[in-house]
Amino acid sequence: MEDKRIHINNEGLLSLLNQGMEIVDYGKELSRRRALFIYVLIFNHGYRHIVSNWLCNTAHFTKILCAYVSVGNYDAPVDFASYPFDAIMLFRAYLATAFAESSVKVVMIEADATWFRDPKHLFASEFSNEAVDIVAPRNGGISRGTIRAMSPMVIKPSNRTARFLKGLTRRLERLFDLSDQAVYNILCLSRYLGLRCGMFYYEDIADGVW
Repeated sequence: MEDKRIHINNEGLLSLLNQGMEIVDYGKELSRRRALFIYVLIFNHGYRHIVSNWLCNTAHFTKILCAYVSVGNYDAPVDFASYPFDAIMLFRAYLATAFAESSVKVVMIEADATWFRDPKHLFASEFSNEAVDIVAPRNGGISRGTIRAMSPMVIKPSNRTARFLKGLTRRLERLFDLSDQAVYNILCLSRYLGLRCGMFYYEDIADGVW
């Protein structure tokens, strides 16, 4: 595993977001080196070895270069829907927006997943699918109209995608009572900016239930 530590001097959420471009710049470097797309995860340090064994040290996932980027002061356990949790989700939305603006193909994934085979070709086919802009799974635990889940999320970089994600980010800045998943579903349902929100077949990627 390649270990590039980027320690962000966090004096609040604004400082965290302002310095996120260092991570995006490193992602651009990885994207150029791999010439396909990159996976982006945000997870607690305690999950690092789990993620390494699940994604980086598995024979099924070939030719994967894993890079660890450390974000300072946001590594302690946090409760769901707490301010630190919401800040991390906002940071994820900021990174997704910045990657889209930088023309980097990204698959945003979360650590609590089980992949039974390498999904690289499945994700690659969505990047070449001209009918969609962002693709995510169907939410198995549907509640409050959140039909779509957030991981894995294929984000095809374009001006429209960047503007959509920027709109999502601005809403999260104002509406801390709503999760990023809830806002994403609202915007997709309203066809915000004409963005085409696709969904994976449940047989390929399942979220929430088995």
